[in-house]
Amino acid sequence: MWIWRGRMRSKWTGLGFDSEVFSLFVKMKGAKTRIRLLDALSIPKDRQQLAEELGLDWKSVDRHVMVLKKYGFLDEKLVYGRVRIYQLTPIGTSLLKLLEELTNEEKVGANEPPVLLN
Repeated sequence: MWIWRGRMRSKWTGLGFDSEVFSLFVKMKGAKTRIRLLDALSIPKDRQQLAEELGLDWKSVDRHVMVLKKYGFLDEKLVYGRVRIYQLTPIGTSLLKLLEELTNEEKVGANEPPVLLN
C-alpha cells in the first residue's frame, strides 16, 4: 500500500501531480480500472474497443474516460458523429511511467532479503 508522504509524495509532486491525483489512481474505488484504461490507450481507441479489451461495460468505460479527461490524462483524437477516438496525453504517459517505476521498485524491494540488526 502506497502512502502519500516522504519519497512517494516527492516523486508525485516532482511530476506535477497532487494528492487528489494520487487518490484517484491509488486509493479510490476504480483506481485499477483507470490505470488499465490508460495502459490500454497505448494505441488510440474508442470506448467500445476499450470496453471489449478490458472486459467492461461501455458505460463504465465512459464514466472513467470522463474522469480521466477532466484531469487531462487523455484527450479526444478524432470524432466521427457519436464515436470518439481517445488517446493518451503527455501527462497520461508520464503518469503511467511513474506508476510503472513505483511498481518495479516495490517488486524489487519485496525480493530483497531482510536486514538483520544486532
